[in-house]
Order: sequence, then C-alpha cells, then structure tokens
Amino acid sequence: MLVKQKRLLENFLSLSVLQALNMFLPLLTFPYIVRVIGVDYFGILNVVLSIIMFFNIFIAFGFELSATKMISTNRNDINKVSEMFFSILYSKFLLLVVSVLFFFILFQNINYISENILLFYITSGLLIGNLLFPTWFFQGIEQMKYITIITVVIKVFATISIFVFITEKNDYLLLPLINSIAAIISGLVAIYFAIKKFKLIFFKPNFYQIKEQLKSSYHFFLSRVANQGGRHLAITLVGANFGSITTGYYTIADKLYMAIISLGGVVSQTIYPYMSAEKNLILFKKIFKFVMIVTFLALAPVFYYNEELLYLIFNLKNQVLSDIFIIFMISVPFGIISQLIGFPLLAAFGFSAYANNSLIYSAVIYIIALIFVIFFLNQILFIAYCSLLFRFTQASFRLLYVKKTGLLSLLLKTENE
Repeated sequence: MLVKQKRLLENFLSLSVLQALNMFLPLLTFPYIVRVIGVDYFGILNVVLSIIMFFNIFIAFGFELSATKMISTNRNDINKVSEMFFSILYSKFLLLVVSVLFFFILFQNINYISENILLFYITSGLLIGNLLFPTWFFQGIEQMKYITIITVVIKVFATISIFVFITEKNDYLLLPLINSIAAIISGLVAIYFAIKKFKLIFFKPNFYQIKEQLKSSYHFFLSRVANQGGRHLAITLVGANFGSITTGYYTIADKLYMAIISLGGVVSQTIYPYMSAEKNLILFKKIFKFVMIVTFLALAPVFYYNEELLYLIFNLKNQVLSDIFIIFMISVPFGIISQLIGFPLLAAFGFSAYANNSLIYSAVIYIIALIFVIFFLNQILFIAYCSLLFRFTQASFRLLYVKKTGLLSLLLKTENE
C-alpha cells in the first residue's frame, strides 16, 4: 500500500509541476500577447481556437478517461497494453480523417471560416499534436513524470519564442503557429518515448478492434462534448454576436477561470487511476477537504482585488471585463466540486454513466440557456451567468448521484475511521 501511495504522491507532484507550468507560463505570455496584439485580435484567435477545439474533442473521443482506466487495470500485461495503445492511436487517426472531411464542408458553407482560413490551418496543428500525445497512456501506468519532463522542455522553448518573435500586432499569426509546432513536437517525442521506454509491441488493429475502442469510449466522449463543448460554443457565439473586443474580454475571463479550475483537474487526473484500483474513501475525503480549503483561501483575495489584479496583469480597466471575471470566479468552487466527485469518485466505483450523464444533462440546460440569451436578451453578462449555471447544475447532479449510489453514506461512515 505504501508503494502505491508513494506512486500516487509522485504522480501528484508531477502533475502539479506540469499544471503549475501550464498556469505560470501562460501568465507570462497571456498578458504580453493581449498587450501586443490587442484585445480584438486576441478575441479572434480564441474564436478560431474554440472551433478547432470542437474537432479536438471529437478526435480525443474520451480516451483520456476510458483508456486511462483500461491501461491502469492491465498495466502488467504488455501485450494487452500494446494492443490498446495502438488501437487507440489508429482510432484517433481515423477520427482525424473524418474531421478533415467535415472541416472542408464547413469551409465551403461558413464565411467566418473561409475568411480566416489561414488562421484555421495554422491552429489545426494542435489537433495533430493532441492526437499524438498519449497522456492517457502515462496516466494509466501512473508514470506522469515523463509527461512533465517532455512538456516542460517544449513549453519553455515555446514561451521564449513568443517573446522573441511576437513583437507587434501583425505578428498575431505566429502565436498559433508556435503553439502548433510545440504541440506536434511534444506529441512525437512522447509517443516515441512511450514505445521505447515501456517496450510496447507494434500492433495493427483490425476494424472490429477499432470499433470496440470507439464503442467503449463513446459515453466518455459524450461527457466531454457536454463538459467542454458548451464552453467552446459560448466563445463561438460571443464571437459571432458581440464583436472581437467584447469577445476578447470574455476569453480573458474564461482563460483565467480555466487556469484556476485546473487545481481540481490536477487532483482528479492524479487520483483517478489510484481510486479505480484501491477505492480508498478515507484518502479521497482528506484530499477533497484540502482542495476545497485551498480553493476558498485562494479566491478570497481574487474577489476583493479583482480590478487591481486585471489592471496589473493586462493593463486593462474595463467594467465589463471585471463583471465577467467575477461571475466566472463564482463558478470556480462548483467546477472543482464537480471535478473531484466525478471520475475520481463516481467512475472509480463503477458509476461512470452517472458521472457522464451529469455532464450531458447540465450541458443541455446550458445550451438552452445560451440560445435563449443570444436570441432574446443579447447581453454578454447573461452568457457569463450561463457558464455559472452550467457549473452549478453539473455539481448538483453529481452530488445527487453520490447520494443516490450510497457513496455519500460511505463517505460519512469514514468520519470515525
């Protein structure tokens, strides 16, 4: 047990370093980019990125959850792990081909895409990088330190490149270009390392095996569409209806929210394989309490000094930006609660359908609210409130499922243990 908990701690530290890097480096480049290229171009870049991310969700197809669990439970069988590894890569490549065909249909019919086609092409390099990078494999075998090393080196070089090459407004295309190149290089290095280090055996899957992988991950895919798709849809709708400057304000607040919410993501990703194998409710409860205390302590000064914080980081003083930011920050505790009781708890105990359904149901409510706001209210703050509604309903559904499955009773019984 001590060996397993030591590995859990190592993975947590690796993911913490990685997430700290993912937060710290953008906080270096993020304000710089906004100041150099302007809020308007920043908004355009993020609308295009949101559309590309729809394709990324499709290509990922929930494998970061389904494959992680499958590899975790079969990690001692190299033949089985190799079969799953290459079956998933082939499946993702097939999904990429489908995405490319669908993109060309959109290109022919949507003016926004045809008008920004070069930007779309450059940004789409992220799809190739994400396809190649087998995060799910390293999570499944609980060896996250390798991902950390690879990512740290590549991201540091990418960050330096941003400061060196992006010096004026017209350099805005270099941002997605640098990010795409970094993603592809990271993916190539990671996949080579995974095959060589862990001596994976090349396996060419047949159609049936690819079909089985897609089938086993389909529900996870739907949950990812529900969880991430709504966010990208909101940014896309904001870009289409409120102009590039307002879109820039919205995406600034959204990115800051995602940086903070990543705290729950680190913990969730780290303990999910461990909880799947050990089902240690006592440890889960301790971690849950600790994360929530840290969350509220971190949010207190953010609420109080929000205007000063935004001015310090972006040199921006704007009431709309400040109001959107506050709404997003109110969403943070709900988002972290949802992350922690989703896959590390519900899914680890065999209730992944409930974890997924909670995302799907809340996403339906979210999308209905978004459409209503866009067509009848047309106010940017109400779109931010829709995001708050999404996080609140998501956490509420999952809490109800924790009670329904009896996990709440089990957690309460651990009080005296």
